[in-house]
Amino acid sequence: MNIQDADPGRWLTPGRGLLLALGLYIVVTVHGVLNDSFHSDDWRHLTGASPLWVAVEGRWLLDLIYRFLLGERFLLPIQLALAFPCLYWVAWELAGRVTGPQDRGLAAVLIFAVGVNHPFMSDILTFGANVFAYPFALALSVGAFVAIERSAAATLRRQIASAGLAAVLLSFSVSIYQTFAVAGLIVPVLALIRADRVRFGTALRLALIGAAASVVAIALYLAEWRLYALLQGVTIGADRFQAATAAGMTEKLANLPGLMRALQTGTLMYLPYGLRAVLGCLSLATVGLGILAALRLLGGRLPGGHVLGPLRVGIGLVLALFVFPVLFWIGYEGDSAPARAFGYFGFWVAALFLAVSTLALSGRALGHIAHGALSLAALVTAMTA
Repeated sequence: MNIQDADPGRWLTPGRGLLLALGLYIVVTVHGVLNDSFHSDDWRHLTGASPLWVAVEGRWLLDLIYRFLLGERFLLPIQLALAFPCLYWVAWELAGRVTGPQDRGLAAVLIFAVGVNHPFMSDILTFGANVFAYPFALALSVGAFVAIERSAAATLRRQIASAGLAAVLLSFSVSIYQTFAVAGLIVPVLALIRADRVRFGTALRLALIGAAASVVAIALYLAEWRLYALLQGVTIGADRFQAATAAGMTEKLANLPGLMRALQTGTLMYLPYGLRAVLGCLSLATVGLGILAALRLLGGRLPGGHVLGPLRVGIGLVLALFVFPVLFWIGYEGDSAPARAFGYFGFWVAALFLAVSTLALSGRALGHIAHGALSLAALVTAMTA
């Protein structure tokens, strides 16, 4: 479904969308990063790369980027320049899965505006040593699932090669920041939700191959980490991320409702009430539009199946909003997850919002929703600037 009439999708071509996103990035993100104070953890890297990345945290690629690409300096202008294509590419790829070609520029700008200026991503970008590395980890994870998806109609040999490439990309993402490796799961989720465009078998194939690639990626990551530590002469003391015990997992499950509420409203950080309300309403609107989309599918007004279609929308939203983001937190022994662990969440919510909007609404109504979403993105941007 396309945004009709005088809506931004008419004039916001891909090129104009890119320029608009770049302008937003320069005015808000670049200005904020260059003028903000450093994160409290940055002191570890003021005199060079910290051995903790490799020895304790298992982030060998993060160490490699800071040590050899940046020369153990922050170089914020260079990092900001490298981060932009990573962030916009993610928004562009997600936009292509939630709308048609005519409206992709608009969708990409909306996803970019909300994703980059979401408070959780803002927390990520306060790390002077990692301004490029974390967005790169996000792009690697999304790229892994995009590679699998694009090989669907290819030969078996190419499909195997794409799955292998996905495993490598995921292992690199884990090697930068472990929780960002789940960011690419939004790709199979969107395939599941868009019952009107993606056959169930295709969505299921993407999920199964992605799961297999993820298992291989963990094995690759462990081997890469140990090889890099050996080459750097670092002794690994894996104390940071241990698997949760049964008692620890039970305790976390008991605290799960509070984490869910904090995740949807941004209260993992200290935020003003207005911003918390905006974030909560965005998630609530996504669920509400998902219900409308399911009802349209149930009534046969959209292709995708009277029963299977609504189930796909419901399962996809539950997985993306309430299950996938917390998998890592539940699985490891440790305290409450920091906001930066969910830095990708703004991209997810924005993409989900547009995906269910295009299912729930049509024509002029969708145009009004697009305008409203654009205004919401501007509000989030202004409040987090």
